[in-house]
Amino acid sequence: MGWVDVATKRDLDHLGERVDLQFDQFEERMDLRCDKVEESMDLRFDATVANFRADLAESGRRMHAVVLTAIVAATSILAALSVFGPN
Repeated sequence: MGWVDVATKRDLDHLGERVDLQFDQFEERMDLRCDKVEESMDLRFDATVANFRADLAESGRRMHAVVLTAIVAATSILAALSVFGPN
């Protein structure tokens, strides 16, 4: 190993600049990937909320139909008892 193999301050500075540049590029790629993941999660969450709201609305409609049917049936039974029931 001779003096030509020894790194100078300029060599180390140049190496430091290259490492900084590579780190900056890596950081930019990670930021882009994180943004994509976050966007994907937001879309999935929005879809989940929309599905939940649709399911809730459908359940409400079904419950309304069941309660209305029960009221009509009870009213019919009471009407029948008042007409044909024991006096």
